[in-house]
Amino acid sequence: MDNARSAKRFGRPITSQIRQHHARNRKSHARAPLRIPDPSGFSGEVEAFNISTSTLARSYYEGVVLNTVTTSVSTKEITLPRGSFWVSAKQKNAGLAFVCLEPENIDIYVSFGIVPVEVANEYPVFKKV
Repeated sequence: MDNARSAKRFGRPITSQIRQHHARNRKSHARAPLRIPDPSGFSGEVEAFNISTSTLARSYYEGVVLNTVTTSVSTKEITLPRGSFWVSAKQKNAGLAFVCLEPENIDIYVSFGIVPVEVANEYPVFKKV
């Protein structure tokens, strides 16, 4: 899916919520995610992505076999524990962070295997919209 279609389909999030164990290695990209400030964590309604299809490329691109995925989006209530991360739309370079976290964009975390996914799994990044 191209970036324009992805942005139109998913809209710009207010924040992206990231499960703690998936954010550890992403701190140096774009802008460091912030820890959820509330000591009780985060509870609320979010958009969740479920991986519908996952297709590996037949050749290498920049030393990696790319993974192209499609997702289905649903709205649900979640609770993330204290120590989870979030990316605020108000911070510098938030747009770049959001592009990197979109599961269907090209040249991002999912396609390069930084965030591994499988069909029928829930993507570990959520949008509070």
